[in-house]
Amino acid sequence: MKSICFFISLLCAIMAFGEDVKKDKIEVCGDKPNCVSSLETRDDYKIASLKNLTGSWPEIKVKIETIMKTMGTAQLNSESDNFCHFVVTTKLMRYKDDVYFWWSPENKELNFKSESRTGYWDLGANRKRLNTFISKWQDSPSF
Repeated sequence: MKSICFFISLLCAIMAFGEDVKKDKIEVCGDKPNCVSSLETRDDYKIASLKNLTGSWPEIKVKIETIMKTMGTAQLNSESDNFCHFVVTTKLMRYKDDVYFWWSPENKELNFKSESRTGYWDLGANRKRLNTFISKWQDSPSF
């Protein structure tokens, strides 16, 4: 009986650890130079977030979706409170990239991450994508 309880406890601990790793993988980049995130601390992977924003999450999400639709083949993959995930298919090679957005209502800050699913280096495509997003956000009317 003790060994069954130990096994179940061990399994639960492994599953909980896996969730933490999964969460961290979404927020920060790995070691390949095919990713940028506003939650990164490493210079090569960091990009500035959008700060001092107004509006509610539904308003912000609509603006995110509107901008992402202008940027090519972006499809909303999943969403939850203050979070959404898009899959972008590159034009030439048809690679799939993931773009994540997190809204922090307390800080009035929009964080994001863009990452290639395959390959090692992206020739700066993810940084360019988020810089384009930021530029379009700043050029569009405020709430």
